Amino acid sequence: KKVVESTTVEQGIEAHLIAAARKSRYLFLWLDCDREGENICYEVIKVCREAGLFLDDKFISRARFSALTESHIKAAWQRPDKPDAKQSLAVDARQEIDLKVGVSFTRLLTHQLLAGAKLRFAKCAPRLRLLSYGPCQTPTLYFCVQRHREILSFVPRKFYSLCAIVSVIINGERTRLELDWAPGRVWDEAEARKAHQRCLQGRGCGG
Repeated sequence: KKVVESTTVEQGIEAHLIAAARKSRYLFLWLDCDREGENICYEVIKVCREAGLFLDDKFISRARFSALTESHIKAAWQRPDKPDAKQSLAVDARQEIDLKVGVSFTRLLTHQLLAGAKLRFAKCAPRLRLLSYGPCQTPTLYFCVQRHREILSFVPRKFYSLCAIVSVIINGERTRLELDWAPGRVWDEAEARKAHQRCLQGRGCGG
């Protein structure tokens, strides 16, 4: 069973929804058009109905849009839909599975590997009480570690580019223009120096 988190209560989110709903005849839900958004729709509906509001489905609509553009927003407004309970229930099921799998594997990892982890990470040992696992958090942690390793192994490489500032007269007024070299950045110093010499000789920079 879902419960309202204490932080949500402290921030007044639930109270704000109810206060706004009391002033309204219709509930038009504009959440992200994915399963998570559908699930949030039903969380909002639940909060309102527990306060005795929007008890009839005919007063509830759902906006369907795929981009925050004028045409998409207008189309969603003109063709209201209904929330999809099946998509919301799919999220509830996935969340419950994630929780059960996470709790089970966290217990297993903690039981089997905690002692070794304390030896391996001695500085963290006093604060290390469990090894947490999550179907989402663990793959995400892998990507973060992988990216960190790429950053550490990065070897800077010198590149060369040219930029010329010229003064021209446009409509009787002198204007400074900044001209970039067409090839952009190159790794070959000799190529860059050759282009630089051509510019100095007034023969153009090529490209």
